[in-house]
Amino acid sequence: MNDELVLEKNENRLINDKLISKIKQGIIHKRNINFDLIRGHAKEENGIKEQLNWEKAILKSQDQLNQYLHTYGPMIKSQWKNALSPVSLPDTEIQIIDYACGQGLGCSLFLD
Repeated sequence: MNDELVLEKNENRLINDKLISKIKQGIIHKRNINFDLIRGHAKEENGIKEQLNWEKAILKSQDQLNQYLHTYGPMIKSQWKNALSPVSLPDTEIQIIDYACGQGLGCSLFLD
């Protein structure tokens, strides 16, 4: 089973997550985590790009999640960079609400 850790059993099948494995191994941690590092560890070209249906498919596997991040990550990063460039944050504490509609890529880029 590669170098990935088994995280849980779901309906009698093993589920692996490359990024959670890297966190558990200490490769990704709170002092180095950022969007590019996450994308770099998720990077795959596993022949399932067409399953993403040009960013319209409902993702059903870890491989599809990793492929999505690999394929659309640069576009998403560019969109968020443009959206956040005019934003200036106060020097006070703020609260961020992430509605968890996806992989948390926008929140990750915001925190970068």
